[in-house]
Amino acid sequence: MTSRVWSADLPCGAETIAGRQQARPRKMKVFYEIHPGLLEKSAIALGFFDGVHLGHQAVIDAAIADARKMAISSVMVTFKEHPRTLTTGKSPLLLTVLEQRLAQAEQLGINATIVLEFTEQICRLT
Repeated sequence: MTSRVWSADLPCGAETIAGRQQARPRKMKVFYEIHPGLLEKSAIALGFFDGVHLGHQAVIDAAIADARKMAISSVMVTFKEHPRTLTTGKSPLLLTVLEQRLAQAEQLGINATIVLEFTEQICRLT
């Protein structure tokens, strides 16, 4: 799988994507498990994306733009629970629930989203 990874969870305000127009209607695919060959080639935006503020939108837009240039899928990889839940034992107050983040990603034009559990194994990758 060839992927370009963009990542950001910037401590910015919680601007929303209200009023933003999607380039064309599409149905985003959502995956809750990963396995080899799930997605061939993709440009990936990686993060928790709580609130999908302007910083998050820039990361997602960059993945979408790269995907279009390379004629591949744009994919958002996010986590079911906030990563701090694993590291501190409790989640911070969230601006959005998973379903809202998925809807916002689809509105921005992402082709697919992979929702993962934030595990010790993933935590050790960073």
